[in-house]
Amino acid sequence: MKKIIAILLAMVCVFSLAACGSYKKTPTEKPKEAKQMETTPQEETTRGDVTTEEYFEALQNGLIARWKADAANNDGKTKKESRYQLADEELNYILVYYDEPFVDEALGELADRYAEEVMRQQMAAEAYDDPDLLINGEWNWGRYNRSRIIGQFVDSYGFSVPSEYQKEIDSVLEDYKRRNELPSEIRKDMDTADKTLTIHYDRTENGYRIYTVRFWNPTERTFRQYRFIFDFKDEDGNIIETIETEHIAEYVPGYEMETTIMTTVKNPTFTIRTSCLNDD
Repeated sequence: MKKIIAILLAMVCVFSLAACGSYKKTPTEKPKEAKQMETTPQEETTRGDVTTEEYFEALQNGLIARWKADAANNDGKTKKESRYQLADEELNYILVYYDEPFVDEALGELADRYAEEVMRQQMAAEAYDDPDLLINGEWNWGRYNRSRIIGQFVDSYGFSVPSEYQKEIDSVLEDYKRRNELPSEIRKDMDTADKTLTIHYDRTENGYRIYTVRFWNPTERTFRQYRFIFDFKDEDGNIIETIETEHIAEYVPGYEMETTIMTTVKNPTFTIRTSCLNDD
């Protein structure tokens, strides 16, 4: 059943992007950067149950391919195509293991969940038809969930990446480490609330790029001192500016918020953190 769902999701994404620009990479294409790797994306082989080593090699290769694509010059691609490609780079390596038997059944379940979150992001790329949309809640939710699952790979199985990619994996794990400090029921509600976040470019004024930030609380929980924190980064991934939304003293169920953030950073890349003081 999972295999059928995965195929249908992939078909939806492929058909929806067929008319967008010149990006024609398919999930069966082998990334040029990974020639030295033993694991090839979407390779059809006859094998037994998937081992931990085999899957983690594919996962590592997929993450590296994604990071390289993210760091590459994407001139000529729309935001929709670029976001789609990031997810596609990973799926090229890991989708072949979806719904396959693993020697470690618990790892197999995590691997399936991880693939589903990457597919979530691939489908969420559709929202970036709007050129002024900077952040889409569904894409962002997939990012949070990917962070948590990779964190479990690291903590429970010792997953790692080459040292030259340590900064990238540390950035991915930021959400996992921060949210892991809160009770699970609060983390779950924060995930649901964060999924509503959208950021649109509005205008440039006096050298500042102004973005409209919208979000609301669809849960039944009241959060105290809720805020979003944006860490703007340079091309090397170094934080050069941190901007916070105003605190919401009592972020009650159904509360809707629209605010603005301003930065002098052009074409910014950033990570988003959420903060609240709930201790119940």
